Amino acid sequence: MKKGITFLIVCVITMFWACSQDEIVTNEELENNSEINKEKFLGISSKKHPLAPDIEKSQVVIQYINKEISKEDVKSFLENKYYFKVKEGGVRKCNCDDKSIELWTIDISNPKFGGVETLIGSHDVDEDEKADVNADFQFSLFVKEGNETLMREYTNSIEKMVHDNNSEDRVNIAVIDTGIDYDYFDAEFLYNASNDTSDCLGREVSGWDFVNNDYDSRDDHGHGTFVTAIIRDILNEENIPYQILPIKAFDSNGKGTYFDILCGLKHVASKNKPFLVNCSFGFYNLKNQLIFENIVERNANNLLLMASAGNDNENTDSEGSEHFPSGYKSDNVLAVGGFVDISSEGHYSSIALGDLYIGGYDLAPMSNYGNTSIDVVASFEYNLTLRREVIKDLTFSRRSRSFPKNNSTIDEIEEGISRYPLQGTSFSCPIVTARAAAVYYRNPVLPRVLKNNVINTSYRNTSLRNKIKNSNIILKGHYRVPNPIGPSPIGPSPM
Repeated sequence: MKKGITFLIVCVITMFWACSQDEIVTNEELENNSEINKEKFLGISSKKHPLAPDIEKSQVVIQYINKEISKEDVKSFLENKYYFKVKEGGVRKCNCDDKSIELWTIDISNPKFGGVETLIGSHDVDEDEKADVNADFQFSLFVKEGNETLMREYTNSIEKMVHDNNSEDRVNIAVIDTGIDYDYFDAEFLYNASNDTSDCLGREVSGWDFVNNDYDSRDDHGHGTFVTAIIRDILNEENIPYQILPIKAFDSNGKGTYFDILCGLKHVASKNKPFLVNCSFGFYNLKNQLIFENIVERNANNLLLMASAGNDNENTDSEGSEHFPSGYKSDNVLAVGGFVDISSEGHYSSIALGDLYIGGYDLAPMSNYGNTSIDVVASFEYNLTLRREVIKDLTFSRRSRSFPKNNSTIDEIEEGISRYPLQGTSFSCPIVTARAAAVYYRNPVLPRVLKNNVINTSYRNTSLRNKIKNSNIILKGHYRVPNPIGPSPIGPSPM
């Protein structure tokens, strides 16, 4: 009887202890249960989104935070704790003089290694309860809306397209994308990097190609040229001076990596000047990519990112369907969805001064939506005309490869005129980037204020209620508040 009572007491105590320890997960449990790690510690839904990127199982992106701890000590700490080894020659650095971010290729053959997900997050190396290093997943993502008819023999060089000098009167805009085909631009429009480039890059003219590791961000896909041309057309129409910094992070097939995007964003930030950054790309599921967020937050006074929200008719407020970087909760990120005109004649001409609500528009059927995660919508459709007056040889360049096709058509090819009916939030995004440039030019303020000022130029549409934050809709060429007033710029490098 006593044995039975003793056994019962032990069972009760064991059950109580087990319940009280429910939120404590040991390293061994993390190594043996990647799903627990993913859901509780990484903010990743156990139900993987079908469009979520595939994680590189033998790579990890590292950001050193504490400069007082040597990189070798950080590497040894992580290797010993998580049972892996960085391969010989397996450390890649960004092509800039910022040495805080690295891509590690690792040997995962040790049976005790619990998977790359066990590494992800912040780590305290010196046990002072402060993060000394961040680790993120490495993965690939794609932009799809390119066109093989755009790419031909390249005639104009990047040198011909760069402004002689940088003027404070021009708004600085960075485009992180597939690059730019300069032959579709007939005047100097690129940011001049000759006076602010670092020695580590070698020869930088304007921006950098992080895919091919050279100074020429030539587009061999088409997506980046489309995006940049939309910004150009709108700003030229509104007579807003600007200069573009091209960052090539996606290759000829529209493929980019998280690491190259980080390197590109860091390169923009290294200019230490106010920049609007167009990010017409995105990925699902991975909520806690700390390094991207860290770069944005550390450059809060210089960078405002416009980010496309995606084209999959997903509610990005929902668990498992989160979209990034558009979904980051940051005052420096403005998320952009897409609308379509559902009227027979269009309603632009019927807008009166002082109107707040307008009709005739609805969410584009393919656009993602989210009442808390998407700030505004802009036109999902854009009819782009590109003129290539320098074209002589209409044969395709050998550098061209197979590109994703859309329904684009070419007319008057002998005159170098191409017409492209574009669709997607990738092309809604540059409309808002151009709007931000116009608002900033008229009233330069810090990024968090500029974001609100841009949103204040939008109208509201009842069809967007509970789909887009405050039902905000931006119409090209129409400002509800023409010149939003914000607080004066603060500090030496205001946005």
